[in-house]
Amino acid sequence: MSKPLQAISLNAPGFLGLNTQQDSVNQDLNFCLAADNAIIDKAGRLAARKGWEYITTDDVVVNLKNGISYLDESNTVRNISWSDTTFYSGCETLTTITPTTTDTITSGNWSSAVMNDTNGIHVYFYQKGYHPLALNYNGTLTFQKVESYQHSSGTPPKGGIVTTAFGRTFVADVPNEPLVLYFSDVLEGTKWNTGTAGVLNLAAVIPEGAGAITGIAEHNGLLIVFLEDQIVLYGDADNFQTNFDVTSLTLVDVIQGVGCVNHNTIQNVGDDLIFLSRTGLRSFGRTVQEKSLPLRDLSVNIRDELIDDLDQQTESKIRSAYSAEFAFYLLLFPDSKTIYCFDTRQYLQNGGFRVTRWIQQTHQGICAHNKNVFFFQEKGVAQYRGYKDNNANYNLRYRTNYLDFGDASRLKLLKKLNITTIGGVGQEVYVSPAFDYQEALDPFIFTLSGSPVFEFNVGEYTVATYSTGLSTNNTKASVGGTGNILQLQFIAEITGFPLAIQKVDLFMKQGRVI
Repeated sequence: MSKPLQAISLNAPGFLGLNTQQDSVNQDLNFCLAADNAIIDKAGRLAARKGWEYITTDDVVVNLKNGISYLDESNTVRNISWSDTTFYSGCETLTTITPTTTDTITSGNWSSAVMNDTNGIHVYFYQKGYHPLALNYNGTLTFQKVESYQHSSGTPPKGGIVTTAFGRTFVADVPNEPLVLYFSDVLEGTKWNTGTAGVLNLAAVIPEGAGAITGIAEHNGLLIVFLEDQIVLYGDADNFQTNFDVTSLTLVDVIQGVGCVNHNTIQNVGDDLIFLSRTGLRSFGRTVQEKSLPLRDLSVNIRDELIDDLDQQTESKIRSAYSAEFAFYLLLFPDSKTIYCFDTRQYLQNGGFRVTRWIQQTHQGICAHNKNVFFFQEKGVAQYRGYKDNNANYNLRYRTNYLDFGDASRLKLLKKLNITTIGGVGQEVYVSPAFDYQEALDPFIFTLSGSPVFEFNVGEYTVATYSTGLSTNNTKASVGGTGNILQLQFIAEITGFPLAIQKVDLFMKQGRVI
């Protein structure tokens, strides 16, 4: 008698994200070994990421390296970007803005920070060895060396790292002073020799030759100074609740063996602080009753893969952004054209974040402001939106773990597949089974039958039917293949419409024990 088909369902497959760190046969079925150009959507499904579209319409090669978006004194959003030689304002049209400085600028590796001080809102730009710059919009644009400002005093350090915290500007990475941290007067980002401006030399707590300052941040009432392999924490008498009291500044802790590779990877995420170390993506966890800071590895599920990519990346080019709107932290490796997308909605049981990977990304810089994520590209500023990459299609790829369905000794005969997807309009989905760790078989092709979804002011009523929801596709096909261990790979071309994988049903027969 023929044995009945056995149905096995993968509900919300891949919704736990990538896990390339553990034994893939014995781990949770909802992890996956590939999640390219994917996110974890609000419903907890593995879904296609959005694409990117140029906002800049000039169609001129400018080779932007990075940028910043902020609110000026009139509550107007300002966008500043830069190449190796030139600064620009705006997005749709890039307007050249030239700082008044004695330097010939040949590198775009600027560190930037915004500060609302007593003389207005300023954007400060620091790059190692260059005169620091300050930009202000107050009716007219002022963009010049910090020491040229009317209210400036003293000589600002020519450091490569700047941040603003506790009403001050902090600067490090100064030539020939790897362990020295400078800070401006309170609410005076251009004053470096008045009031309570000063210098903090970490050589008093860190041995000489132990590295250099690589990042600065404020978190949980503490000043955090990152080095290559250490983190130094400072507090004052009231944990900076009133101001940064330099007279009561005290050393809180020195964390050994963990540091930060690049100041540009540091992001405040709610009540956490995220940064990239040589041992993976790390987080300071806030505690309620004590001011202790347990370190948490957010990249625990892809740690080795992430470190391998880091080893091949020019560290000074690494960029990051945090978007509260999309609930993700993006880590950009321009050399490998890769973005790691960490979903920040919740922690997994092992303390890590769910993570997916975006491939073939040509961005050089990235920033997030309000509900927008901006990329900095060859021909200007681009935005995270739509479902095409600069009018080009891209592929969503998902690959399951190796599945033995609880019995690795018994032969499985794959007969049918049902795939339930959300969204997708007429494109083909390629499903390739692989058995016993061998190469995948030729793909089986599924055609999605969904209809397009139009949004208000996107599709005209006389052209397209207005719809408020995403269509559901339930696609069935006969497949084949035999083996003890099964793996499935899904590839779908994203052609301008969202797509999420809701469920996969496998129908198979159990064969003999081998």
